[in-house]
Amino acid sequence: MQTDVPEAGSPVLQRVSAAGEVLWTSTDPVAFTSGMVRPVRDGVWFQGSNALIRLGLDGVKQAEVAGAHIYNANLAAVDLASGKLAGVVHTTVNGQESVSLAQYDRAGKRLWSVSTIVGGQLVTFDQLRWTADGDLIALGHSSTDGAGAAIRISATGSVRWAKLYPGLQGRSFSAVAAQPGSVFATAANAADHVMVKLDSAGELSWVRPLATVAECQPECPIVASSDGGVAAMTITAPAQLRRLDRAGTALPAVALPEIAHAVATADGRFAAGANPAPGDAEAVDAYRIDTSGQVVATYRRPHMQGRSQVWWMSFDDAGNTYALHGPFGTTKATLARIDPDGQVLWQRELDTPVAEFASGSRSTDRLCVTAATSTSDANRTIQLHCFRTADGAALWSREVARPFDDAYYHSTSVHPNGSVYVNYMHYMLTSKLQKFAADGTPAPAQDIDAPFNDALEVNGFTALWQGFEQPARSSLALVDSTGRLRYSTRGTFSRGFNSWALAEDGSIAVIGGIPGYHTVKVVQLWDANGRNLWETPLPGPGYIPKVVMDRENIYLVNAGFYSEHGRYAHSLWCLSRADGAIRWKTDLGQPASAIVAAVLAGDDIVLLGTGPSIGIQRVNRQSGQLVGERNVGCGGSRCLTFYAGADRNGGIRVQSRSEQLGGRARQTVYYSSRPAAPVSPIRVDQAGIAGAWWSTYGNGEGLVLDWLPDSRTLFMPWFTYGTTRVNHPSGQRWYTLSAGAVAEAATSVEMAINESAGGQFTAGPAGTTTRVGTATLTFDSCDKASLRYRFDTGEKAGLSGVLSLDRLAAASADCLMADGTTRPGTGLQPPAGGFDSRMGGTWYDPGNSGQGLQLAIQPGGVLFAPWFTYDPAGTANDPTRQHWFVLSGSLAQSSGGRVTVPIVQAVGGKFDSVPTSNFTVVGSATLAMQACDRAKLDYRFDSGELAGPYAGKTGTVNLVKVGGCAP
Repeated sequence: MQTDVPEAGSPVLQRVSAAGEVLWTSTDPVAFTSGMVRPVRDGVWFQGSNALIRLGLDGVKQAEVAGAHIYNANLAAVDLASGKLAGVVHTTVNGQESVSLAQYDRAGKRLWSVSTIVGGQLVTFDQLRWTADGDLIALGHSSTDGAGAAIRISATGSVRWAKLYPGLQGRSFSAVAAQPGSVFATAANAADHVMVKLDSAGELSWVRPLATVAECQPECPIVASSDGGVAAMTITAPAQLRRLDRAGTALPAVALPEIAHAVATADGRFAAGANPAPGDAEAVDAYRIDTSGQVVATYRRPHMQGRSQVWWMSFDDAGNTYALHGPFGTTKATLARIDPDGQVLWQRELDTPVAEFASGSRSTDRLCVTAATSTSDANRTIQLHCFRTADGAALWSREVARPFDDAYYHSTSVHPNGSVYVNYMHYMLTSKLQKFAADGTPAPAQDIDAPFNDALEVNGFTALWQGFEQPARSSLALVDSTGRLRYSTRGTFSRGFNSWALAEDGSIAVIGGIPGYHTVKVVQLWDANGRNLWETPLPGPGYIPKVVMDRENIYLVNAGFYSEHGRYAHSLWCLSRADGAIRWKTDLGQPASAIVAAVLAGDDIVLLGTGPSIGIQRVNRQSGQLVGERNVGCGGSRCLTFYAGADRNGGIRVQSRSEQLGGRARQTVYYSSRPAAPVSPIRVDQAGIAGAWWSTYGNGEGLVLDWLPDSRTLFMPWFTYGTTRVNHPSGQRWYTLSAGAVAEAATSVEMAINESAGGQFTAGPAGTTTRVGTATLTFDSCDKASLRYRFDTGEKAGLSGVLSLDRLAAASADCLMADGTTRPGTGLQPPAGGFDSRMGGTWYDPGNSGQGLQLAIQPGGVLFAPWFTYDPAGTANDPTRQHWFVLSGSLAQSSGGRVTVPIVQAVGGKFDSVPTSNFTVVGSATLAMQACDRAKLDYRFDSGELAGPYAGKTGTVNLVKVGGCAP
């Protein structure tokens, strides 16, 4: 998962749905040393870097106690229903620190504080717990003589009793449970844990031995039982539930399943986490256990087990995909062949484990993979497996001989005669070459004076590279199809490593750094005999993530310095293989997905990025012209691009891993026949492109397009976010894009990006509007569009990129192609319930210029209407005062042109980069259509804190449709 971390190394707080979806991420760092996080009914309290903070259910800050610290998570307790927080709180006033037991209400107001002195002695507290009647129990030990101590405080802050217990001297309390009339606690010293019972007056009723320290790691959670006794769970195997009755008499212990950790829950039971074997999707992950020792529920989380892993992948020019894959940590792995249509032709399970560092190679008739069987040096073996390409039939498997325990890296090369070469290395020392005949017969291993931590295999050549920033530790070597070492530059290489590529003739292009000038890169070309043919410095700084070669040229991607907006400025360079001359350079802007791969496809080179989407850019190889650009979502919050290949028809296959919270990941191969290639253009001067559009990878932001034929104007409000992820409405931004006098039959249009600021919610004065950038709108089809943007001023000044847009709902009008043909609108529906699709468009409030809604209407289907407005008076939370909501709901029950839908607030996104799922209903609105160009909106915001400064507000907005009634 991608998130903006406010401070390097600082943990952040996230709210996650039951399905594992991240709903929001806090922008206030959690104090790592405390770890105090306490959920309540309407949000969560946590210890920030210099304050106690409560966030609402939407992650927006609702309370802050500045300068207050709870340094130990055990010393904080919350009341779930009221949201109150109590704890041992350290505060600093005028440089003086004080410590007290204190309680705060849900708004952060201190209700009471009590001294930490008991019986004249300063107490260091270990545990806090609420009782059923709202009292607070605090247990600890004297800082003077180590005697046990306890205090009970009423809900109003009065001390009911405070006691010292000399008999518990030298012990700390590790767990506590309360029931009417008594308190149970465990107290530990260096040797053991004992169970303690206190009566209603705080007197010591009894003390009983419970467990050794080793059996309670880190503690033994306890639960008071309904019969007046208590149960404690030991964690260390064999786990047990140990029970005492109300008199302290030990009851028979109950054996429990193997567990890794456990906690007491609010419903008087235990929640115990198991420790399942890696890759065992059927294993139990957690148990619910009652105070009698009965397992009352088990939980399995298959999505958390067996994280998908692709060890090796290859694509052939016919469009087949070959992949070695399996769950992370599994004892087995599967080799599969997938046909050009995505169907699995065959799959075979390897007969040995695969742990890491897999490599593979294939020829026309066979496919071989080499893989380590363990991550442990002591247990690792390297196995070679060969299969028939056509049907996956196993040919043979062999263990690769190796003399070193730390032979991490290896490469595999299958030759036309069926022989297989495996290069493997001893870290930073030397490498070996093991040859196998077509029938698997091994030849004696031979020494190769070339260590490596990366290898490339093309046309029988194997290039070995050991790359470091320090040239003295870098080396380059080439092994040919006979197994002969053509050359090795070991100890003599003059450049630090950056990136490289291997051609079919054995030539190697290397990009390295000049010693002492790490921002200056140099391109070198080495022939198959080890001659350095030429060297070309690259002007300007940058990092070269990818290099590819054809017979004439070398193409390399240069990622410049990280911009203030968190993106790299990319460019593509073309150098002649003949002499290293720079033939052309193309600036690629600042794509949200950083370029990490490049594939030659016909006359073009296709560049692929990793980030919030799979970025695709297509550049002509001869001219360097950028001919197309598209971003494709992968279904996760971050798309990591790895393997890529082209077929003979120009189709591209990309293997990407989409990542989500909790280790969930999905490995997917994406195919496109001609990604980002020019297509039959669509006219922009038509109603067929109107409606709601969004980026499938940018959940939470979008645009609604309107075509005004009388003035030949395109108008497109854009609801989005700032360049910094802020889990607060202050992070919202909106712009209006417009272009007038659009040319007849135009297939692209340049639009002004305008920013409005300074208005006031449903009231004057009107805001001011400033042009802040320019956008170009084109359409790949009637359902797909591209918006290339560049901001020239404002907070996004200098930021450029492209939005790949898809329709949010089917078109409600016919779409005109540039060639004069028409595609019927698949969403065109007859009027229903008093709503007509022609009512969609731009609606404004004539009494409050610059505010309004953009309606997208499907009669009998869905109403989608972003509401562009401002903060209420006196509540501005950002310089522009901007705010937007979305009205969204079904029109199936509409009647007489009237419908009531929720008002939704969306926060937590980041402009064209980080999607959000933090959507909160903050009210409702009734839209009543009074004519085809007149409407009334009655709004009612909820009174709760989620509505923020809009809480309780009601009113009416009279709306007029721009352009009048549509024909």
